[in-house]
Amino acid sequence: MKRILVVDDELGTMRALYRVLKSEGFEISASLSAEEAIATINMLNNTSDEIDLVVTDIQMPGKTGMDLLLRIKELYPLLPVIIITGYGTPQLERVFRETGCVDFLYKPFSPQELVESIKKVFANN
Repeated sequence: MKRILVVDDELGTMRALYRVLKSEGFEISASLSAEEAIATINMLNNTSDEIDLVVTDIQMPGKTGMDLLLRIKELYPLLPVIIITGYGTPQLERVFRETGCVDFLYKPFSPQELVESIKKVFANN
């Protein structure tokens, strides 16, 4: 079973994503910050419960989702990351892709859009 780490500083959003992805049969871990996410990845990747995909918001206090993406690519270059954002431009999309993001979704997005994106990532890996 695939394990997804959901990273969002908004508890309501995180809970909604957790419910949707859990109902699709994924194992879910959750973090409220980029710092917590890196700690979770490091901890779980030293067990049999390693993270298979990260879904992160871009706008968070402290370290951003972009900071998280860059750190993940430094430590775990093969770990796929999907960015969710309320703010996007073609230039930002290009930066996401160039830094290793496998997909990005603009808020508001439907649960089905997220699930389809995740399934596409897992089908290609």
